Amino acid sequence: MTTDPSVQRRVFKDPALDEAFHADGYVLMPWFGPDEVADLLERFAQLGDPDRFGKEGFLADVELDDVAYKWKVFELLSEAYAPKMQQVLDDYVPFLATYITKAPGADSDMSLHQDWNFIDERRFRSAFIWTPLVDTSAALDNGPIYIAAGTHQLDTLRGGGTLLPIWDGFGGVLEHAGLRCLDVAAGDAVIWDPAVAHYSSPNRSDQGRPVTLLATVPREADLCFFFGEADGKVTRVEADAELFIEHSMPALAQGVPEGARSTVLQDDRGPLTEDEIVDCCAARGLIDPALVRGDEASDVATDVDVEPVESGPIEPEPFEEPPLTVSEGPADTSEATPTPTPMARSLATRAVRKAKRVLRGSSARS
Repeated sequence: MTTDPSVQRRVFKDPALDEAFHADGYVLMPWFGPDEVADLLERFAQLGDPDRFGKEGFLADVELDDVAYKWKVFELLSEAYAPKMQQVLDDYVPFLATYITKAPGADSDMSLHQDWNFIDERRFRSAFIWTPLVDTSAALDNGPIYIAAGTHQLDTLRGGGTLLPIWDGFGGVLEHAGLRCLDVAAGDAVIWDPAVAHYSSPNRSDQGRPVTLLATVPREADLCFFFGEADGKVTRVEADAELFIEHSMPALAQGVPEGARSTVLQDDRGPLTEDEIVDCCAARGLIDPALVRGDEASDVATDVDVEPVESGPIEPEPFEEPPLTVSEGPADTSEATPTPTPMARSLATRAVRKAKRVLRGSSARS
C-alpha cells in the first residue's frame, strides 16, 4: 500500500520544493552561511566534554543519557534553525535535535535504515533537516549520505521493538547502484522524509564529519512513537519533545517508558522489506535487481547507462502563497484502474509481516 499525497498537508511553502519532497522523499537546498557554520562548530565545542564525541565510530547525542546536555543542544539548534524554517517550511516545529559525529574509521558507517514514525503519516509528513558542518561527498569519502528515493511512498510503520527499521550490511550492496549519493556542501541541508530509506558510508578521510540534525513536524500533528511487541501487537505512545530528551533513543527502542500514555493497536504494517527497497530503485531505472538478489535472470536491462543524479541544491523560486487545503478523507479511487508496478510483487509480503515480527521479537530486545 502506498501513501496518498492528496490527503496530506503540504510541507514546504514553495510548491516546487513541496512537489520534489513528495516525489523523491527529500530535497537539497542552501541553509546556513559560512559564519553560521563556524558558529555552530564553535558552540558545539563549548557544550561540554569533547572527548565523548569524534573518537570512534558514529555517535548522535540523542543516544546519550545526559539530559542537561541534550536540553542545551535542543535549545541551541532550535534557535539556529528557526529563521530559515519559518521561511521554508509550512508551520513546522522541532521535537528532536542532535549533533552527529562520524569519526574516521571503518566502523563509522550507518546501516541502511528508515527513521521512525513520529506522527500519523497518512495525514502528515515529518521533515528531518540534516546539515553537515563540513563538505561531504563521494570524492571526499568522508561518510556522505545515500538515499533510496521514493521509498517513502510505501505505507510503513517504524519504531522500537519489532518495528526497528534497519538492515545491517544491506546498504553496502546498494551503495553505488540504487541509492543516490548526495554531495552536500557545508551549511547546505538535506531535508528528508523519515520514511525514506537512507544510508551513510564509513568516513575514510582523516578528519571527523560533524553534522547537525533537527527533526520537525506540523504544529497541529500529535507527536508519538510506535513500539512493536513480540506477539504482533503495536503500542502507540504519546510523546513530546521532553520525552525524547528524558529518554535516549536506544532506551525507547527497547521498551515503552514507565507511566507513558499509550494505546495498543492492531496494525500489520512494518518497516520496508529489502525487496521493496530494491524494487523501488528498479522502478526508477537505478538498479538491476538481479545484481542485488543474485537472480539468474532479470527483466531489467543491464546494458543501459544511467546518468548520474544531479544532487545540487534547489533554489526556492518566488511564489504567491496559496491557501492551505487538507482533504478530510481518502481520495476517491472509484474510477482508478490498478496499474502493475515493479513494487507489486514485494507488497504481497506484507500479508505475512505479523508472523515475521513474532519470530523476530526475542532478537529485537537482545
